[in-house]
Amino acid sequence: MLNPSFRFSPSNIATLKKALRSQYPHIKSSHLDEAIAASFGFNSYAAMRPTLHQLGAHARLVVVADHMLLLPIAALPESD
Repeated sequence: MLNPSFRFSPSNIATLKKALRSQYPHIKSSHLDEAIAASFGFNSYAAMRPTLHQLGAHARLVVVADHMLLLPIAALPESD
């Protein structure tokens, strides 16, 4: 099974979220944040933020995201 890998940076996470929002417009933004954080192994988006911003734009950390954690996004309830 192929797991995508990319540079763990604020701009790449924002791009990932933008792509997910266009594919799943009915999912709340905060639910996408939590799903993205979980796919990188964090317990919450709040736990991921300090690490993400500490690395900054010049990070050389490449991560492998667990795409299986993003699959249940389609099953989340629609936002109000």
